[in-house]
Amino acid sequence: MRILLLFILFIGFCDFNAKAQSDTLVLSSGEVRLVKITDHLENGNVIFELEGQEQTLSPKDYIIFSFKNQWYEYNTEASIYSISSFSPYTIRTNFFKRPHPEGESPKWRVQFDLLPLLIETSTTNYWDAQSNWNGKFNGFYYNNRAISIDIGYQIDPKFILNIPLRFGLNPNENIIVNSENTTYSYNGFANYALPYEIEEYDGYVPTINDDYYHSWGGRKSLGHDKNLIVEGGFSTKFYPFGQVKNAFYITQGLTFGIYDHKAVDFYSEYDTTMYVSFSNDTSINWNLKDERAVPRKNQFSNFRYEFGAGMDFNITRNLGINIELTFTTHPVNTGSELDNYYFKETGKDYVLVQQKSFAEPNKIDFSYIGRFQLFYKF
Repeated sequence: MRILLLFILFIGFCDFNAKAQSDTLVLSSGEVRLVKITDHLENGNVIFELEGQEQTLSPKDYIIFSFKNQWYEYNTEASIYSISSFSPYTIRTNFFKRPHPEGESPKWRVQFDLLPLLIETSTTNYWDAQSNWNGKFNGFYYNNRAISIDIGYQIDPKFILNIPLRFGLNPNENIIVNSENTTYSYNGFANYALPYEIEEYDGYVPTINDDYYHSWGGRKSLGHDKNLIVEGGFSTKFYPFGQVKNAFYITQGLTFGIYDHKAVDFYSEYDTTMYVSFSNDTSINWNLKDERAVPRKNQFSNFRYEFGAGMDFNITRNLGINIELTFTTHPVNTGSELDNYYFKETGKDYVLVQQKSFAEPNKIDFSYIGRFQLFYKF
């Protein structure tokens, strides 16, 4: 949060120092420009600065202009200016064609995305020992917070080349614990096949019902947090109306990233009690005493394609905000680490029962990305 505050103060300071006085110039075509007028001559010519260059317009090229809080309209027949405190015209501009504040847009820009720094999601969805659903909905392709910075260069008013950089922070490594007692093994992290008859108890080897693992999506995602480590790439932005005050654009790009889709060690501890039925038959009850899901590092790299649209709101010549919604191919886990399932009966040692791969190299998913960015142009 302190980094964000310092960034806002910095761009505000830069904008305050870079800001110049803005005048309005209405061209004969009806186009409205915000410029810095330096002088107006007796012959009706207007001298103004645009992008640091001095330019001149003759009376036939404009209708009216404002200068030092006064409106000037040149009468070519009388060769004099009509001066008023208010414009004699009602100036209306299309929302998507309102002129960029204080002249043309600077070429370079830096964007800082607020949402990845402020929002953290989770994929630790699971059923606890009392059959209650726990977790959060995940709409992002990673869960940890991140610093997201884009550096862009305006090649022409309708085309910007952008380099996105993202650095993951505080990776999720959630150790999940179930310590509720229950007599039903299917309420645990895995459905263990255990003997219930006395004569089957000696020398038994625990196994996992494989169908159960694949049928419960919540347990498959248990502890498998998806962390962003670093991303970089390039994208393009196309502005059909050019660099105006409210600038709509279409974007697409390709990004290479390194991620950590956690593998998990599942530890389950059971004890037993003997149950005698009315017919004096003795059977075994298995009681789930303790469970924990412990994540392990499982890094992989991936390319993802992204496309969408957004809008720049230029508050001043240098400072503005941006909103964007894009869709992207989800980075598919190709890590080599396996999930390990360990079983323990109270008083004995843990035994590795099964290993599972949760990599999905042939799967293609799409995720959405919402962005809310501050940008500074220079």
